[in-house]
Amino acid sequence: QWLKIGSKHLDLYLRWMRMLDADTRPKKVIDWGCGGGANAVDFASICEEIYLVDPSKDAIDESLKQLAIRRAQTRAT
Repeated sequence: QWLKIGSKHLDLYLRWMRMLDADTRPKKVIDWGCGGGANAVDFASICEEIYLVDPSKDAIDESLKQLAIRRAQTRAT
């Protein structure tokens, strides 16, 4: 359920970039305060590199876990 937050944020970002007539595929994304990876999971699909920043190592570990799960799901489909 919480992963839907990232999808909503990605949609807002894409709409904003289209309004600016800007490239919607950034080379790098920094997810400040990545928490459990809700934003990282969706934004990773449109960028070349994603950097996770959080004061909690557990949060970064969870983000990495969620990214791995999404990659596995993407490969399976």
